[in-house]
Amino acid sequence: MRSILCGAIIALCAASNAFAQAGIAGLLTASSQSDAKVLETAVRAGLQSDDARVRAVAARIANIRHLKSLVDTIGVLADRDPDANAAREELRAMIMLGGLRQVDRAFYISDRFSKRLDGDVATAAARLGADEIFVATGRRGNIEGLGLEAAGVRTERSYIVADRYLQTSVPRIWTCGDVHGGMKFTHVAAHEAVKLVRNILFPGRSAVDYTNIPWALFTDPEVGHIGLTEAQAVERLGRKRVRTYRIEMAEVDRAVVDRTPSGFVKFVCDSKGRILGAHVMAAGASTLIEEIVLAREKGVRIGALARLVSPYPSLADAIQKAAALHYQEIGASWIGSLAKRIASLAQ
Repeated sequence: MRSILCGAIIALCAASNAFAQAGIAGLLTASSQSDAKVLETAVRAGLQSDDARVRAVAARIANIRHLKSLVDTIGVLADRDPDANAAREELRAMIMLGGLRQVDRAFYISDRFSKRLDGDVATAAARLGADEIFVATGRRGNIEGLGLEAAGVRTERSYIVADRYLQTSVPRIWTCGDVHGGMKFTHVAAHEAVKLVRNILFPGRSAVDYTNIPWALFTDPEVGHIGLTEAQAVERLGRKRVRTYRIEMAEVDRAVVDRTPSGFVKFVCDSKGRILGAHVMAAGASTLIEEIVLAREKGVRIGALARLVSPYPSLADAIQKAAALHYQEIGASWIGSLAKRIASLAQ
């Protein structure tokens, strides 16, 4: 979402009579029980609307357990991958019909009695009243007052500059975690800390390898990612050497039974079946991605994952189903045609 006031402001407005009658005006920040009840009331009103379009939107929203998390998911999928962008746009369109608005170039105004946004909505000046306003401001390094300049430690913007061994420009000063501006995740900082201690206390040096470190977004549905996106792989290898295999969670029986059919599993591989990257957008994606992390760590190719047998029904079945598309592709190629020819001659 576009940057405003160093972040994003998302407002839920009364976009239809059904939702307006439910008294929905403000922001999609259902953090309290009362907020959740208000949102539930809005969905119920939408389901009873005379407008078929409003009913359809309300029905889809009713299947999502946490509306706030869904909005978070929409925001973070931008520019990750063509499929992720497609999913983001589908979710955005769904909620926009339900009354979600994005406000650009807005000014936040608050007093004792009210809060509002003064800004542009679709290039037209607008004023939106709200009960609460959520501003996502991003992060920056907190290095002021550490005396780094006096110590000769090189910095860039608000971060400490470190090499791949986590050593700064001063040999006896080391750094790890968000402060050097790398991958800003808790599990990455923990991994770096182990490397840092090893490099400080023992002979030789060991570089941090981020190749097989995944990240996850704990939204609803969750998002898990590792390695290259399709666009990155194509840029590096060329379109002819890149293969993608994708399965919708709606085709996974456990997801259907759990009523969490939103999302997908996608592999990005080279022409020899090496796993270059993967995306999972699904309930439990942060757990599902680990199977792919181990496969990459051990050099397991996509065909081996296709031969795995998972307990039925389980969400892990999505990994096997997506990987199995590799063999379907082979079956449709000249290799498959040759195999079928040989099989027919052997009968």
